[in-house]
Amino acid sequence: MRDILQDEKGNLWLAFEGRGASCWDGHAFRNFTTEDGLVFDRVLAILQDPEGAMWFGTNGSGAGCPFPLHYRAATGQIADCESVAYPLGMRRDNPCAEVEINLEPGDRLVFYSDGIPEASDGDGLPFGFERTAEVAGQGGARGLGPRS
Repeated sequence: MRDILQDEKGNLWLAFEGRGASCWDGHAFRNFTTEDGLVFDRVLAILQDPEGAMWFGTNGSGAGCPFPLHYRAATGQIADCESVAYPLGMRRDNPCAEVEINLEPGDRLVFYSDGIPEASDGDGLPFGFERTAEVAGQGGARGLGPRS
């Protein structure tokens, strides 16, 4: 266990390296992992901001940032640009793999912070990866870019 936090509602939050985060509401545990929207299952810290939103400090790919998304205009599909490597700065001999992507007219690469999928709504539920990819795909379909 890496961190413990009691939120403003009295729930007890536990951070685990490799198992996500768990919330004890006084009756049962609810576990949160990448399947629920965490960027990575290595949760190192938990914070609740003044508005009540829960923030999870995770550790995974390059410096904790999620993989970029690739929107393919020809198919309307969006996919992760995955790579296998330790986070930057964790190891001196960190081998970084190159990923080559062929971009066609209208394609988009979406780079984003882990704060987007980890941001939570009023019920404490994270925005999540699925919703992040869905919104990025909608933006790609509308032709949005960095200056839109």
